[in-house]
Amino acid sequence: MNVELVENNVPGVPIRISKELIPSESLACCPIHIHDDIEILAGTGGQLDIMIDEQIIPLREGDVVIINRRVPHSTAQVLPYTTSILLQFRIEKLRADEFENVNKYLSLILADTEKKYTFLPSERSVTRELFSIIAHIHEESVQERDTYGIVIKGYMEVLLGLLYRHNILYRLEDGYNKETVKRVWPLIEYIDRHYPEPITLDTLSECLHLNREYVCRLFKEATGMPPIEYINYVRVLKAETLLTTTHMSILEIAMNVGFSSASYFNRIFKKRRGISPSVYKTITYAKGKLM
Repeated sequence: MNVELVENNVPGVPIRISKELIPSESLACCPIHIHDDIEILAGTGGQLDIMIDEQIIPLREGDVVIINRRVPHSTAQVLPYTTSILLQFRIEKLRADEFENVNKYLSLILADTEKKYTFLPSERSVTRELFSIIAHIHEESVQERDTYGIVIKGYMEVLLGLLYRHNILYRLEDGYNKETVKRVWPLIEYIDRHYPEPITLDTLSECLHLNREYVCRLFKEATGMPPIEYINYVRVLKAETLLTTTHMSILEIAMNVGFSSASYFNRIFKKRRGISPSVYKTITYAKGKLM
């Protein structure tokens, strides 16, 4: 299976921006894939069809689509000379100082309450506002003038502010209590190291030297879910990578990430992702420097 690399291409800024728009008569397509990054597509000509959950979202000139992380999607040009601007980024990388106690898996879990995508047609005022910022970001990345990285970082702050203001993206920092996360951080690290093994509430309680009931309450306050649910979610996230980057069987993956049986793994995975592990296995997982 081919693995697509998602790499930042602006010095000092953890973001990937498509380069110069070169119209072509050929009709290109990108097969179904996922990545850990938020993706923004802004149509600049022709028509690009984006497929998510068997829904087709036509992206035309002036339209904007925001696709959330780990959402399986594919794209296909349906008109010749189709062009679009692409941005890919992770908020906790752009604003690292605000997420000192949020690791990769916790950030993905906290962000999972988001809708899968938002389509903004060109006629809306908010679309025009966002499109203008996206166009400025793209122009800076293409021209690479002096201090363009600093300018792009500033534009990204404005872009994020507008996405929050219009409730298009979920404010990750609103989804957790920093002080509470610090208190349960030893448990989060323990789970990340020992997820393939059986983990009980008693084991977690011993880590903090607190009783089970209090640990459960504290952990849910910090992450939004009970410890056992969090453990299974980490296992699902770990399984996703194995499903799309290895030739291991479903049973092997289930055992590798700590599930007691393939049937239990299938049930938990489908509950979280809406599709079975075997279907998910056909998706290309995009990984790279932004992860």
